[in-house]
Amino acid sequence: MSERVVKAGVNKQPTNLRAKVNKLLSKAGLDWATANTFEDSLIIHLAKNVDHDVVADLFGFSSRKVVTDKYNGNLMQLSDALNGVYSRIKTTGY
Repeated sequence: MSERVVKAGVNKQPTNLRAKVNKLLSKAGLDWATANTFEDSLIIHLAKNVDHDVVADLFGFSSRKVVTDKYNGNLMQLSDALNGVYSRIKTTGY
């Protein structure tokens, strides 16, 4: 908690958590990472062993599809890449 001046005097309020996380990551040499990076990593790790509905409830997502999309994210990107390559190959109709 840090002191913050408000109209009625000094009040203890939390400073921006995102700024604190970014500063910590910067000091650790992880400038490329964000808090969301770690959240996604945790979701993917949990989704390997726990039902996606349970993970969605834990993180407050509206449906298990959000968890499934994060869990299968790399798979979906690879599929799109392969489809892009094969879509350029002309077939001769054998």
